[in-house]
Amino acid sequence: MLLVAISLFGSIFYGIIAFLKASHAYQTALDSVQTNEKVKALIGEPIEAGFWVSGEVELSGSSGAADLTLPVTGPKGAGTVYVVGRKTDGAWHYSTLTFRPKAIAPSTEEPTIDLLPAAP
Repeated sequence: MLLVAISLFGSIFYGIIAFLKASHAYQTALDSVQTNEKVKALIGEPIEAGFWVSGEVELSGSSGAADLTLPVTGPKGAGTVYVVGRKTDGAWHYSTLTFRPKAIAPSTEEPTIDLLPAAP
């Protein structure tokens, strides 16, 4: 019985992570961080997403909301991508899309890099 419960929990957990990673918000965040020149210079290439992603994505027809945090790593460092957005009439609009590098030393704080495209 315990083995069944553990298997069920693992399947549900994996399904939630897979759902979050398949979301438009996650894919936009990952693409944005992987193509940003400042991030590439800071942590190197290739930039890869970690397994763990936290937050939530809610979808209801042509509307929805997302608030996700995902870790990324490169050969020279690591950091976290934050994305917050809303889906209205089928189109996603992001209010937050930033990369925060992991501090190199405890006393230093690296600047946050804005990944949102410049407003027209």
